[in-house]
Amino acid sequence: MLTLYKTYKGLDCPAGRYQPDVASAACLPCVPGKFKTAAGKTECVDCAANTFSKSPGLSSCENCGVGEKSEEGSAKCLKCDAGEAGTGTGGICQPCDVGRYRNASMASIKCVVCPTGSSSEAGSSKCLSCEAGMYSDIVGEACKKCDAGLYRKSKTIATSCSSCDEGRYQNEKGRASCLPCIPGSFMNITGALECFTCGKNEKSEEAGAKECEDCGVGEKSDKGSAKW
Repeated sequence: MLTLYKTYKGLDCPAGRYQPDVASAACLPCVPGKFKTAAGKTECVDCAANTFSKSPGLSSCENCGVGEKSEEGSAKCLKCDAGEAGTGTGGICQPCDVGRYRNASMASIKCVVCPTGSSSEAGSSKCLSCEAGMYSDIVGEACKKCDAGLYRKSKTIATSCSSCDEGRYQNEKGRASCLPCIPGSFMNITGALECFTCGKNEKSEEAGAKECEDCGVGEKSDKGSAKW
């Protein structure tokens, strides 16, 4: 039932009610999602973002709870979207940080750290294994490039990188494999950034040599030779 008021363009309508029609003597309740704070105003206004009014005729809006959000003019709040949580000021939704995630089935009050060997971009709903050539050895941290002299293949444990084998090297960071020493060079230790050159009167004929061979009797070679 409408309440009757002496009104002129709604100026006498109380808080929570309005009437823009000059010819009407009845005030209307503000609809859910809107409010009016006091008499003397002719219109209800939208609740601000992250607030709501769920019933008709309200004079104020309520704040959304922690891990909830709303658009302007909302009658209810919704859980933060996947990839967000109520970690902002006053519990408002904001994107998960790098190395954290939250999917739609999880509580919306916080994001969860990614386990070692994985990470995520900001605003992610899941963690992904570090790409080949990268690793993560601390929970919640971004994946890092393997150092020079190290490598990591895809589909291997992503918490550490492996040293290049003897006969191989890698002089760049973030690589998925090591390179073989070219003929005329060798490497006899692991984790090398470059290969050693065979000395004078030595050779290594094939790629990936771990040592050089001495020239035979009556043979010679220049430094870095692949053959006599």
